[in-house]
Order: sequence, then structure tokens, then C-alpha cells
Amino acid sequence: MSTLALRLLGPPRAEINGSLVTIKRRKPLALLVYLAVTSARHSRDSLTELLYPGHDRERAFADFRQCLYILRAAMGENWLQVEQDGVALVDGQELWVRRPRAEATLRASGDCGALGGQRRLPGRARQCRGAVSGRVSLGVLPS
Repeated sequence: MSTLALRLLGPPRAEINGSLVTIKRRKPLALLVYLAVTSARHSRDSLTELLYPGHDRERAFADFRQCLYILRAAMGENWLQVEQDGVALVDGQELWVRRPRAEATLRASGDCGALGGQRRLPGRARQCRGAVSGRVSLGVLPS
């Protein structure tokens, strides 16, 4: 089984089985992080609006397809489940999100108690979503 590790503090990085995955564009990386943190399938419409708000619909969908292509090229076919109705990370793969400094923020909020330096998603992430959601925002990313 392969392991995907995301390091989200400092420059975001993705690793598969300990090897750095090079994702040169910001929006494909933002999409990967969003899919990992939410642990859910999202419609293409909602993801396109998240990544390309206010853009012409046809252009936004073309850019989104390019975004998916870049992710698949960087990560391989085994990580993304891309279908007509939505996009998600493939179930059954090992996913770790590393964010050691986030521990202090979550502990200080009192919502999640003490956390380890590595967290397995999605179980604990769902419990902590309330504590994290007020502190994290993707905002509008430049193309």
C-alpha cells in the first residue's frame, strides 16, 4: 500500500512513499490539500467554483481539467478518483497530514485535546473540523 504524506506548514509538500511529489502549480496542490482535508467526494461544479470563482464556466472547466491532469501526472493514477459526477481521493490508500505546529492551535482551542505530530485522516479530522475551519481558508488563488 502506498502512503501519501502532506506537509502543510511552510511551503506545502506532498510525498508518496517518502519521495517528494513535484506539483509546480498552486491550484493542483490546493485541490489535493482540499480533497485530503475534507475527506469527501466533491462535484466538479463545486471544485471549479472554489478554484476559479467568477471565471467563465467553459474556461473554468477547461482550467479544472488541466488541474486534474497536472495532479495525475505528478501523483500517478492510483490516488485520484475522477468521475463525471465528482472527484475524490481514492478510498483505501494511506493518507497522512503532517502539521506539527497546528497541535498548539488545536490544543489551545480546547476542541480536540492533545494531538500527535502525525494524524490519520479522516476519523480525527472530522472531530477537529470545527476547531480548524475557523483558522484555515483557501481564499482566492491566482491562476
